[in-house]
Amino acid sequence: MDAAMNPAAPLSDDPRRRKDQIKLRAARSGDYEAAHRDDTDLGVTTKALRSSRGTWNGGPVHDKKEASVHGEMTLLGEQIAYWRKNPWPLGEGKVKGVSMGGVKKACGACAMAFGAANATFGAEYGYRVVASGSHHEMFRRRAPDWLTGPALQQVAAAAAPRGYEFRGRILEQTEAAAEQERASGAPRLSSAEHRPEDSESEWEEAWWGSRGWAGRS
Repeated sequence: MDAAMNPAAPLSDDPRRRKDQIKLRAARSGDYEAAHRDDTDLGVTTKALRSSRGTWNGGPVHDKKEASVHGEMTLLGEQIAYWRKNPWPLGEGKVKGVSMGGVKKACGACAMAFGAANATFGAEYGYRVVASGSHHEMFRRRAPDWLTGPALQQVAAAAAPRGYEFRGRILEQTEAAAEQERASGAPRLSSAEHRPEDSESEWEEAWWGSRGWAGRS
């Protein structure tokens, strides 16, 4: 993190890593916050970046047999706990958007969970998850603790046409869907190969433009 945020260090040749470095440096300096004063959470993030102490939350640990909880699902559980204590922050009927995932695209199952959270908890407490889209590919995963009741039912209904079902708390591919996938011979991309779309903000557009960098990717 220190190297990524050091303005004297060269930027990476990898477009995704370079984008992260540029935004981290702008957040640490305060430039990014100045261009996005409507984001009430950005000040807290900037303060954390300037701190010498960091807190990392990897979520619950499970072995591969049990499957894992995706990181954004753990964070969403923390958000939902906050929503319950602080309902309708913008006033009754006004929904607050909560960014989730940064430039990372959600997998198909996580996108379904975002939608279920919005339709249940978000609708009840006045929040809405805003993510950076989805690459739609499905993975075996464990349901986070908050995913229960109507929210779990909504994800199960959305996953069924994709050939996935919950067996206990684990979302598994059905045998029929797995056989069909093997027969097709279609390659599966790893999570590292899923590239995010450009996510330029007003600040970032100005940053690139001031340097005459038309080819950002």
